[in-house]
Amino acid sequence: LNNLEKVSLMFNRLRVLKNNSFPFSAQINELYLFNCGIEVIEIKAFDGLTFLDELSLKGNNIKVLQNLSFHTLRSLTVLDLSKSRIEIIEYNAFLGLSNLIDLNLEENNLKSIEKYTFRHLKKLTSLNLEHAGIESIESQAFDGLSNLLNLTQKNNQYKILKNFTFESLISITKLNLNDQSIESIDSIAFDGLTNLLSLKLDFNKISLLKNFSFN
Repeated sequence: LNNLEKVSLMFNRLRVLKNNSFPFSAQINELYLFNCGIEVIEIKAFDGLTFLDELSLKGNNIKVLQNLSFHTLRSLTVLDLSKSRIEIIEYNAFLGLSNLIDLNLEENNLKSIEKYTFRHLKKLTSLNLEHAGIESIESQAFDGLSNLLNLTQKNNQYKILKNFTFESLISITKLNLNDQSIESIDSIAFDGLTNLLSLKLDFNKISLLKNFSFN
């Protein structure tokens, strides 16, 4: 299997993705693990996948995204973790993903985005947090995402956009905050977004725009 480039294992029953699960698959650049019932990813599960470019873990039962889950995937550019029931992202879960461009966390149960969650993702340009169960975003949650261009956070549950929430997103051009429960926007919530071209706040509960909200 020395020439194998794409592997699809959709709709299986793996539960635990064990260390060295792909020992003879160094040339693989696409790996699809949709709906496999995966609950645990051991820290060396992806060892040897030197050239992996795209990984989908959509539709699993991961709940806790553990530290070092992807630390050997230094070539990875696309990671899909949508619909995987993720509740907690540990501090170093994304360590090693130095070339990641696109991250999808849509339809999870995150509750809160904690500070420095994405700090290892220096090249990320697209982040999808739609319908992710978010009720709060800590300050500095987006630290490290200086190259992010597109952030989608539709259908979440936080009520106040606090000052400096997005201050690290100096390159962002598109920000979608539709269909939330936002009631008020602090005066400098969007401070620093000098490259922003499109801001969507449709279908919220906004009743208060503080002075300079859009300055």
